Amino acid sequence: MRLIAEVGVRIDLADGAVVTFADLLEVSLDCCICHRCNRTVIFRMEEGEGICTPAGHHFSGKITAKEFGPSRASYRLEYWYEPFVDAKFPDRRIAQAGPTWARVKFMIVCQRCGSAREESTQSNLVRPWSCICDCGQILFTERAVMPLLTSGSPDAML
Repeated sequence: MRLIAEVGVRIDLADGAVVTFADLLEVSLDCCICHRCNRTVIFRMEEGEGICTPAGHHFSGKITAKEFGPSRASYRLEYWYEPFVDAKFPDRRIAQAGPTWARVKFMIVCQRCGSAREESTQSNLVRPWSCICDCGQILFTERAVMPLLTSGSPDAML
């Protein structure tokens, strides 16, 4: 069955900090190709299908839309899912149709010293926490779980 997931992030930026979101997204999905649960699937906008890691095979899904703002990003995924039993842990893992976590990468520029650094946020971090530049300037603070994940069938997401 074809499913849709949306991954959204909003960052509480320090005044003057500038963020540029990557065209890359990492999402934990259960893979009905290799029959393994909790696989990190890497999606890139310029490429077609995702890549299931660590197996390295194509994952039947892709980023179909993205929307970026000054401090937010939203990615829409469409992917194929079929129920299965985990090949390695049949008694311990039950396949789920939706994502369990996601990681969004971005470049952030410090307003104080002008240095740029690659950062990311993922939904399984402890919060609150702040990202601090080497010059001591707080670049952004996360107070709530990010990214936000929603999933379902195409009809349910309308």
